[in-house]
Amino acid sequence: GPEWLIGAPGAVPSACGPEGLVRVQGELWAAYCRYGADPGDEVRVVSRDGLVLTVERERAEAPA
Repeated sequence: GPEWLIGAPGAVPSACGPEGLVRVQGELWAAYCRYGADPGDEVRVVSRDGLVLTVERERAEAPA
């Protein structure tokens, strides 16, 4: 079923603020990113509502 998308990584091809597109496993999906995301940001799918994915930006790691 569609549950396989939850937790999947994705990339933002154009600004998602808060609605836009993301590329997940080679396919473009409509997306909602509550806090927005910029082109090139990496995101993770947190939920799905029909054909719209809710995503969150991946957190950058702190410098060592």
